[in-house]
Amino acid sequence: MSGRVVLELTPVALRGAVVSSWRRTTLHTVNIAWDPQQPEGGVAALRAAVPDADGVWVAVSSAFLHVAMTDLPPAPGEAREAMVALEPDRYFATSAPVRVALPPDSPVAFAADAAWLDRVLHLLGEWAPVMRVEAAPVAALAIHPADGEFAVPADHESVLVTVRQGRLTSVRRSATAAGAPTETEKTPAWGVLLREDAPLTGTLMTSAERRQVRTRLWRGVATAVLGAAAALAFCMFSFDRARERTLQALSAEAERLTQEVQPALAAQQTLLLRQREAELVRLTSANRPDPSAALAAVSALLPRDAVVLNARVTGNAWQIDGTAANAAALVRVLDADDRLDNVRTLSASSRFRDGRTTRESFSIAFDVRSSP
Repeated sequence: MSGRVVLELTPVALRGAVVSSWRRTTLHTVNIAWDPQQPEGGVAALRAAVPDADGVWVAVSSAFLHVAMTDLPPAPGEAREAMVALEPDRYFATSAPVRVALPPDSPVAFAADAAWLDRVLHLLGEWAPVMRVEAAPVAALAIHPADGEFAVPADHESVLVTVRQGRLTSVRRSATAAGAPTETEKTPAWGVLLREDAPLTGTLMTSAERRQVRTRLWRGVATAVLGAAAALAFCMFSFDRARERTLQALSAEAERLTQEVQPALAAQQTLLLRQREAELVRLTSANRPDPSAALAAVSALLPRDAVVLNARVTGNAWQIDGTAANAAALVRVLDADDRLDNVRTLSASSRFRDGRTTRESFSIAFDVRSSP
């Protein structure tokens, strides 16, 4: 029996249910043991247990998630996710590529290992269309819509989620283990299905996957509309001698319209992608420090006898190495300027003779304050 599959990826099992395609009624539950590092065996067992599925809705357990509080500038949802994904080690305890999800109007960011999740979703996608992928704490919002703090069911830990005015405000892990729920309707996987009409922004899906789902949904609606139109036309003309010609004309028109609309959809998706890329470039350029202005400021502050032999810049962090008549005085000169912060000596100065002149080496580090 085919149906929609709601599935939670947990550290020990693929847990969920097969739900009726027409109503949110559980047909039977699914609990497949697996090894997350070797997902092929678990997915193969799942396919054997449910050979035919209309689609799969996935919740990723908190055991596979990194969680961080963010303070990002106003921007479209996917642009904010791209900012976090660009420098994952700035927000999470990992430097590996990640998939990032930021629920709308929430400071909480979730990240999952991109290589691992790509592998799992590819295996699931070979079995059934992947319609939605969400972090379990976000999916749980559909099960606990009221404000307050509640625990998200998990196998090896308790995850406490706080909701204020319908917004996810915090997520924290508790040392108290919480067992998995016995009722399917209380699992995060079920929450993903309940949120199927919510925007795809804030999910653990790539931009390409989101476009594929939107296209699939649009085609489903178009097919349903065309089917309804064809059924209505069939009823209206069922007793007419020309019904066969009418149905043929409707079918031809539907096929023509479907072919005509495809270039428009492709152009629209390309335009949206370019707009998102332009916004991301604009935001990145606005926040990037100007090294030429900082270099000019340092040149103006250093005395004429100072010679900079080497300069290195990483973001706002600078390091300059060189020689001067009085290396110790340079730190005071630079530290007195409001544009520079955290001025410090990196290594001891060494004195040497340069012809008849005594000079000292210096290695100084400092941070350039961002413009207000």
